[in-house]
Amino acid sequence: SSLQSATMGNYYYTQLQANGCQTPFQWSLASGSQSLPPGLTLSSNGDLSGTCESAGNFTFTVRVTDAGMNTAERQLTLNVIGSPLQISTYQLPNGTINSNYTAQVSAIGGQPPYIWSVAPGSAGLPANLSLASDGAISGIPTSAGTTYFYLRVTDAASAYVDQMFSLTFLYPELAIETSALPAATVGQPYEGQLVGTGGLTPYFWSLAL
Repeated sequence: SSLQSATMGNYYYTQLQANGCQTPFQWSLASGSQSLPPGLTLSSNGDLSGTCESAGNFTFTVRVTDAGMNTAERQLTLNVIGSPLQISTYQLPNGTINSNYTAQVSAIGGQPPYIWSVAPGSAGLPANLSLASDGAISGIPTSAGTTYFYLRVTDAASAYVDQMFSLTFLYPELAIETSALPAATVGQPYEGQLVGTGGLTPYFWSLAL
């Protein structure tokens, strides 16, 4: 009349029982029944076994047939427990201001699908960045520095986990873009412009010692 819970990723075994009428009994899924939990099979002698591949509550209907072709059906529900929900991303990569940034946070366990959000009461993501419900972080940061915030992942069973993350954005590396100067003429006024990139403007130029 009921089934003991199973654990996702673990081997599961139980034997369905019937009584009355004429043995031997033959077991099968009833016509129109939903499928067995992924990874499980039902043998004709009533053995329900296999390694559960997905977490959740799975309802299906079994049929038993006796030697006199009498039948009986019963709806059963198997609760497959997943591993605890946890965030599997521990650190986000650094980025550079004014450059496109993308990162992905991930979770394992619980009951997928997962929904990501900024945890209530947490500081927000750095300016110009957004978090998609699938855990994708993207945008073009405009301010250097480190921001700390909490993200929340919620699974299909409404379980959730919060975790603190930090994001650091740096200025582009300072470099001299000018690689050559225009030619000059003796006795004539000369003017050339050196160009720098990265770092923090404004720039100040001098002769290297």
